[in-house]
Amino acid sequence: MKKKTQNPVLDLRNPESLSQEEVNFLLDHLGDHLPEEFEHMTMALIAIATGKQTRQELNSVLKEYYMRYHEGIAWSHTVVSTMRSGLMSRLNDLGLIRREKRGKNVGYRLTSRGIKYVDSVRTSTTEMGK
Repeated sequence: MKKKTQNPVLDLRNPESLSQEEVNFLLDHLGDHLPEEFEHMTMALIAIATGKQTRQELNSVLKEYYMRYHEGIAWSHTVVSTMRSGLMSRLNDLGLIRREKRGKNVGYRLTSRGIKYVDSVRTSTTEMGK
């Protein structure tokens, strides 16, 4: 019989929307079945970890990423902002980042879960390079 994954909100009355087990499952699934999205998320998390934490900074990094992988497509400010907004929402839902209000602006920070994820990616990348 297959083990039931517990949902923190429904089963444990926890305010987190996804358990660590659910997040791990989703990240593994994305890595196996949607590698482009997995890379997209990982690249954004590493950008945040290295200090790119405002909308404008992330838009700049993401525009370069999109232009590198999707040549010939016009990446307007509006399109990049829309893509960034969706990506940040997914990362927030996974508990990998949190939004911080800074006056009228919003910044992004890695959560402890996000820091662990980035550290594991960096470790596996370093080990692959050996």
